[in-house]
Amino acid sequence: MFAEKINTAPDVYRIVVPCTGPGIDGMNCYVVRDGDESLVVDTGPATSEACEALDAGLTELGVDRRTAKFFLTHFHTDHAGLVDRVVPPSARVYASQADLDHLRRLGTDEYRADLFARLRAEGVPPKELAAFSDLTRSLACYDVPRHSETYVKEGDVISCGRWDFTVIDTPGHTVGHLALFHEGSGVLFSGDAVLFAITSSVDFSPHGTDGLGCYLESLEKLQRLPVRVLCHSHGDLQDGWRERAAWLAQHRRDRLGNMLASVRSQGACSRAGRGRCFSVATGADEGCTGYEATRGVRWNVPFDRWEDVSLVQRWAIVGEGLVYLDHLVDVGAVERRTGEDGVLRYRAAAAEFNV
Repeated sequence: MFAEKINTAPDVYRIVVPCTGPGIDGMNCYVVRDGDESLVVDTGPATSEACEALDAGLTELGVDRRTAKFFLTHFHTDHAGLVDRVVPPSARVYASQADLDHLRRLGTDEYRADLFARLRAEGVPPKELAAFSDLTRSLACYDVPRHSETYVKEGDVISCGRWDFTVIDTPGHTVGHLALFHEGSGVLFSGDAVLFAITSSVDFSPHGTDGLGCYLESLEKLQRLPVRVLCHSHGDLQDGWRERAAWLAQHRRDRLGNMLASVRSQGACSRAGRGRCFSVATGADEGCTGYEATRGVRWNVPFDRWEDVSLVQRWAIVGEGLVYLDHLVDVGAVERRTGEDGVLRYRAAAAEFNV
């Protein structure tokens, strides 16, 4: 059996495809079936192993890929990587315009120039910048001209046979992250908004969009819904998702406090919190750089040296650290100034803040 039935009325099946990454060993794709109609939620990464697993599950369920509807919660490679190989041009792909626009920008020289100018200004060393640059060139996962997209947003409805599913905007993990909800049964396809196996990263924008604020608001929105079955993207399905969502929100606030402590101590590691810290001495009276502040935060990685952390995870850590700094600047807890060398420096505001 490649497909596991997890709900009746509507009939929902889970297909686990191979997917490796920090803290994860599989990707949950979902299929809704009603008569001859099918709705597929996410596809998995662009690997032969994942393709074989998804293809076997869809075949077992009798899904006609030509007429099926495909819903993408977001455009990370583990969710949209197989679209080009599995979804024929005749099939309809439902997705976020904000996410797809962001995907288009990722491939442009202008966006890359903005992104790496921001990272350079945050004090990321040249060697690390070069490695990050090579990494980001491999993140494209979707042939935009090949597919026929329908852009959906909050309140739009996608039907599958007798069942209507409502689109929920849940930005934060990505700028246009979406969820899909069937109110009658309480089934929610939540993508990476709430995970048990890991804590999702929060989208970083070189222009300082408050991704963390968006993510916290999305968690609050989901907790207000009458969700009975949370169909998340990584790991086994579990009860207690509301407690997990509350923990995730508090975890973010705790890490905000850790970031603020790092800024106050000019990038030195705070004794509070769990995890590994990779602090470096700043030697600067005018404040610490974003890179230094980020390395002064405790991160949940099983390494004692920054160089031993995988490049993908270092990229995620740096991006997430800057997300926290952007949020602290937005709420007035931290001041950001540009030095004479063009490098951004951070200092804690004089007043005390509860983060």
